[in-house]
Amino acid sequence: MEKENQPIKLPYNFHDLQYADVAKDYLTKEKGDGKGIKLAQKALEMMLIETKHSHRNLNDSITDPAVLQKSIESTLGEYSEQKGNQTIKELMGYHKLGIEKYVGEENTPELEKELEPFMDEKYGVILDKYLRAKHIVEGKEKHDLGSDEDIKKAQDTLKKYEKVILTIQVLDSRKLSSLQNRVENEVAKDTFKSLYSPKAKEAKEIKLKSYEADEDYDMAA
Repeated sequence: MEKENQPIKLPYNFHDLQYADVAKDYLTKEKGDGKGIKLAQKALEMMLIETKHSHRNLNDSITDPAVLQKSIESTLGEYSEQKGNQTIKELMGYHKLGIEKYVGEENTPELEKELEPFMDEKYGVILDKYLRAKHIVEGKEKHDLGSDEDIKKAQDTLKKYEKVILTIQVLDSRKLSSLQNRVENEVAKDTFKSLYSPKAKEAKEIKLKSYEADEDYDMAA
């Protein structure tokens, strides 16, 4: 039966899917030496392990670079969709540890005060408004497009949401960095296992003996 080569959509919570964002980052940095692909594969493997989910096509993509990119893109689509459906309050809850670490106890009350008006709004709705406004303002700056009234409204929208967007982006980037560290640590462990574990050594010895046996057979023939 021909292997399915279709994009994959999985029913995970959005934060479980951020490993796909890590995988995408590694894949874009692939330089032809296979290192980026290896790290991307490990990121998806860890996503499956930590979420205790499995899907045959995605399992295949871990060892098959031909479908790796499609798997990543599809999973990222699901990640963006679910993330967009979260309210700012829900995202702040998800990033609680990051807020404690990076914002700090002294500045957290001010963050909560400034973001309070947006807590019940969905992130996807806010992001859409922000990007549309940014497009209008940039159109004016680059091509002198749009009425003065439209420009003013767009500028007000950017000012209204800029702290919300930037806060989520910075917290997301810190989370992404922590996931990258986990992936790279696991790849390092795999490397040392392949070099020094008794099982790996035994497998190499068996492979060598098999090669020697084949060589003896060829010489006898």
